[in-house]
Amino acid sequence: MNSSYTAFQFWSGHRKHLIDEHKFFVSQARQRLFAQFEDEEMKHAADAHAEATWEAMGQHFDPDRHDLGDFAEQAYEAGIDLYLSLCDMREQVLFAMLVSIFHRWEKELRDWLVREMRHWMQDETAFRRVWSSSFVEVLNLLKDLGLDVRSKPYFTALDGCRLVVNVHKHGDGKSLDNLKRQYPEFIVSDDEIAKSGGAALSWKDHADLHISTEQFEAVSNAIVLFWNDVPECITLGEIKKLPKWLLDAAPSISFK
Repeated sequence: MNSSYTAFQFWSGHRKHLIDEHKFFVSQARQRLFAQFEDEEMKHAADAHAEATWEAMGQHFDPDRHDLGDFAEQAYEAGIDLYLSLCDMREQVLFAMLVSIFHRWEKELRDWLVREMRHWMQDETAFRRVWSSSFVEVLNLLKDLGLDVRSKPYFTALDGCRLVVNVHKHGDGKSLDNLKRQYPEFIVSDDEIAKSGGAALSWKDHADLHISTEQFEAVSNAIVLFWNDVPECITLGEIKKLPKWLLDAAPSISFK
């Protein structure tokens, strides 16, 4: 096949569509989900719950048998419990949205790769292999195509997100170990690191995984930057090699 043949075409309209859809999804998550968990909103809900608890308990107050201070403390604790539950729910919503935008990005990337490969490759096994490839394998393929994602400033946001998503789904394991080593900010706070010199990480597990709104936004921005970095046109002549895992699945293709 002629070396000038376009192997991968990333049409500007498709680029815009992917970015617009991503931004819409994130903006709606902010407006419809995250806005419900603003700290002031949660504190207001907690105070209202404490007040309602106090009033409900007051209906059964007997000065001969009950201590008013105990009632007040129980009402206060009810408000605190609600606030903490809302904080946990806020983080779970953040995790859910993070998983959603990351998996959507991965699927859209693989879908584009396979659709473009179908123009010059007939190996169905290779297409299935792209769909089952790991994050690292996809990065290696992109590097061979001329996009070295690891060299980009936004790589750490995407790589950290990959590990967070794995830990959130699977719990303890290799991803947690890598997250502790490479991106400890998802496990311990800066204050904990400053006080313990990193020793606190040794006893942390998947239950200590946390994500902030700022970290979510960093991943969201990284996805946009990635799509903007994908070359509009990659010819066969520009591809000097392909990763072994793909060539093994596509015997009809040869790059010397």
